[in-house]
Amino acid sequence: MTDRVKAKWTPQVSATQQAKDYRTKFKYNLFFRLFFCWVDPLFCLGSKRSLEFNDLYAHPSEADSNYLLNKFNKYWFVELQRKERGQSPRLFIAWLKCFWWKVILHGVLISFNVACMITLSELLGSLVDYFVIESPTPDDTKMALLFAMGITLSSLGIMFFHAHHFHQGFLTGFYTKIMFTGLIYKKTLQLSQATVGKLSVGHIVNLASNDVHKFDEAFARYHFLWIGPLHVMVVTYLLYIEVQWSAFVATALLVFQIPLHLTVLKFFSKLRFKAAKMTDRRVKVMNEVISGIRVIKMYAWEYAFRDLVATIRRTELFIVLKYYLCLSVSHTYKTALNAMIMFLTFAVYVNTTGNELVPRKVFVTLSLITFVRFTSVRFFIMATHNIADARVAWIRIRKFLLLNEQEVNANFRLKNSCKESQSVKIHKSVTVQDLSASWSMDNEKLTLQNISFTVNEEKPLLAVVGSVGCGKSTLLQCLLKELPALQGSVAVNGSIGYASQEAWVFSATVRDNILFGLPYDVERYNSVIEACALTKDIDLLPEGDLTLVGERGVTLSGGQRARVNLARAVYCQADVYLLDDPLSAVDPAVSKHLFDKCICGLLSDKCVILVTHQIQYLKQCDAVLALKEGKAVMYDTPTCFIRKSNDSKLLCHVQSTNEATSSKTQGSNFTIGQFNEPDTISLSDKPQDQSCSKSGIVQKPALSEEERAHGSLSMKTYIHYFIAGGGYIFTPIVVAIFILTEVNVVSADWWIADWADCNSENLNQSTCLLDDNQRIGISGAFVVSLIIIGALRVILYFILLLNAAKVVHNNMFAKVLRAPILFFDTNPIGRVLNRFSKDISFLDDRLLYSSIDYLDILVQFLATIITASVANPYILIAAVALFVSSLALRWYYLKTARDIKRLEALALSPMYSHLSLTIRGLSTIRTYSMEDEAMNQFHEFQNQHTQAAYLYIVTSRWFGMRIDTISAIFIAIVSFVSIPLSSTLNASLVGLALTYAISLSGSFQYCVRQSAEFEGLMISAERVMAYEISDAEFPTKHAK
Repeated sequence: MTDRVKAKWTPQVSATQQAKDYRTKFKYNLFFRLFFCWVDPLFCLGSKRSLEFNDLYAHPSEADSNYLLNKFNKYWFVELQRKERGQSPRLFIAWLKCFWWKVILHGVLISFNVACMITLSELLGSLVDYFVIESPTPDDTKMALLFAMGITLSSLGIMFFHAHHFHQGFLTGFYTKIMFTGLIYKKTLQLSQATVGKLSVGHIVNLASNDVHKFDEAFARYHFLWIGPLHVMVVTYLLYIEVQWSAFVATALLVFQIPLHLTVLKFFSKLRFKAAKMTDRRVKVMNEVISGIRVIKMYAWEYAFRDLVATIRRTELFIVLKYYLCLSVSHTYKTALNAMIMFLTFAVYVNTTGNELVPRKVFVTLSLITFVRFTSVRFFIMATHNIADARVAWIRIRKFLLLNEQEVNANFRLKNSCKESQSVKIHKSVTVQDLSASWSMDNEKLTLQNISFTVNEEKPLLAVVGSVGCGKSTLLQCLLKELPALQGSVAVNGSIGYASQEAWVFSATVRDNILFGLPYDVERYNSVIEACALTKDIDLLPEGDLTLVGERGVTLSGGQRARVNLARAVYCQADVYLLDDPLSAVDPAVSKHLFDKCICGLLSDKCVILVTHQIQYLKQCDAVLALKEGKAVMYDTPTCFIRKSNDSKLLCHVQSTNEATSSKTQGSNFTIGQFNEPDTISLSDKPQDQSCSKSGIVQKPALSEEERAHGSLSMKTYIHYFIAGGGYIFTPIVVAIFILTEVNVVSADWWIADWADCNSENLNQSTCLLDDNQRIGISGAFVVSLIIIGALRVILYFILLLNAAKVVHNNMFAKVLRAPILFFDTNPIGRVLNRFSKDISFLDDRLLYSSIDYLDILVQFLATIITASVANPYILIAAVALFVSSLALRWYYLKTARDIKRLEALALSPMYSHLSLTIRGLSTIRTYSMEDEAMNQFHEFQNQHTQAAYLYIVTSRWFGMRIDTISAIFIAIVSFVSIPLSSTLNASLVGLALTYAISLSGSFQYCVRQSAEFEGLMISAERVMAYEISDAEFPTKHAK
């Protein structure tokens, strides 16, 4: 067998080394870089077959997890020095020093984008003026053609700068997410057990999964917080030129959003804090349920935990409903804002100036307002929401990064002293004097009180006994420096080997679990597995000691896991051994073998502190320490201990041949114990889908691979999800209200255009039967009805989505509770938690923002085609071409984008599993100084995820740029075709056609892009609803 220098924690599936970097190929081709053509080969491949990890391109070096973490740590370390001066570390300043150049570039690009929008609006007004002229001269026609060319170039400018400013924004958020995720993991490795005891696994996992994802959208749009108000001021000046003082009416309505949204955000932020706490609690309980599923099923507690999670979920959703209602206020205002501005502006203009409303003023105003709403309203509102979410996450992450860390003491670390111990004689010893420690935050309740003992080469074997919860494991944590001493001293001379009470194994081979990063020495290795009674077990495994044990060692029995855990400690050749009840999970024969051959055999020349309930071995120890309620009630030789304990009946408190559940320290994160399986399982006890060898050792199945769906989401997924939220009556009602709202919006715009027609010189005045006051009254009625219907629409839709999220979550949890043990043995915790944390979070939050925009614009797109075709029939031809081309491009894009998005989702599970695994084995990892290896492993997992996530960002911009190009061509066609037909078209119809052409292009490209985003988020709904588990242990009809 080949020697191994370093153990791999898990089998590597990363394709980073094989990935091709097409960015290098096109490095010197500016056109390919500016228009993202370097991903063309990936789209070509994705159109032919489903993509796999090996097909993805390598991520850029600036997106490397280790690079970003080291870059940020350089600035964060400087900020942490402020604590010594009594000042608060500034997380934002450290972040800004990392990404200042991206912040500036993003701001410059978005400024050019806004400039192109303003230019386009002014050119539109100039072109509309051409159609007012009754007999245009050749010079007029020439100028009109130049205006049409300017409109086309402005459209292309909007396309280019829009794509690149969003690309830079999303990259900033993405790099921030990578950086903070790595920082959270590194901080986890440094936390003391006392600090970890105050947190929960769910809280840390939630930080690394849900909270960091808030930065994606926030940093893509944060520049709109300043460019929006600036855009409003410029537009106000231009409107003043067109409609004089009534321009300030439009400005007032735009500015009114600021106090409105500040008020909304005040309540929104408070509710998000509460919702985040409830999400943490739910994920924590889910983690504990999955970890202790054997105990739950053994005692038939499924219904009790189902009700517990349902109660937490109801509370969480009630809080979510509250901030949904807060959002409904701002969303209703956004829906009605355009109509309110047009109505009030023109009403004031007509009544105060006495001037007639002409086509140029209508369509310049409409165009300027449309563009300014796109920045100062739509994206400004989205930015405020995203920043509010990110602020909550920012505060939570900052608080986590400032938590107390473990005391650094390298004197007892294995790797630091292992080499020295081979050449320098070390007098091994452990001396504890008047030790007191506590897991509680206020240190009022002491877990250990005044403990004193000595272990040295003369008396190397100390047995620690006591009832469950008396502080035995806490004592070992103090020796490991995981729990700081409140008083007294702890001195350990020599390196430490540690075997935890709950056997900690990771998803790798049996051999890698034992070596744990040390070189493979055949002779030493064989003697260790013989002493730990693993020889026969390894012979019976399919691949011997090269068999993968799966996450949490699911292919091994409880006794086998305990012996592998012990073998890891024995193989390290430490000077001092801390063994936390290694004999409890094995039968008496194996227990005797371990004590005789391992503890009294291989470890006979070591200092050993053995926590045990096996009192039959006390006579062979050198000393016995008995604990009761954290106090040392006896510390003496075995003979004296047995005599005194018989007199005081002390043995009745410590006698226990085997504990059914693993006892926990007071600071444990897990409130549900892990059931310890016996070393052998009878045929009657084994699950039906597991095979059993003749020796009685269960051959459990290895971890299953997470399934990845192929192709597009079926329409059945959408129908089932929305029907789950609203049923067959409520859902169609919501759809009808969406359509009715858009009819109201279009009618209001059409009414303003007809008003301008009546004042046009090209129209017969006898066709206008209504005066200005009557038209103003009808326009006002449209606005009032729009506010009412818009509010009703958003509230009903929010209720529908909220109910759908509740139903699919409860159904999935019911399926998990009814799943057989085989399901939990073959599915990593991270994979299951990923659905209950990230996927459910997407359904609660991000699906709302994405879907309501998508549905809004989808209905608007259909209404725009109808309206624009009535205004100018020639637009219908171009609209059909636009529609067909865009659908073809969407199909081509989504075939690749779906695969990349699903690969990204699959790459997240190993990250969360590794994080959860690290938290459970934190003491073991630090004892063996494996923090760097753990960190490097996490970097590999994160870089694999980065490959897919980075390509998803680039391919989204690739698609957006091309769909915008199609839209710019459509605008050019409408502009140039209208000029030769000027004699048959009036100014109002041309202006309406051009305005809707611009609106159609911008709306349609956003609609198509949002449809892709919506479908990407619906993958979470698909993953949740498709979580079918076969062989359920009890039928659904029994569930409430």
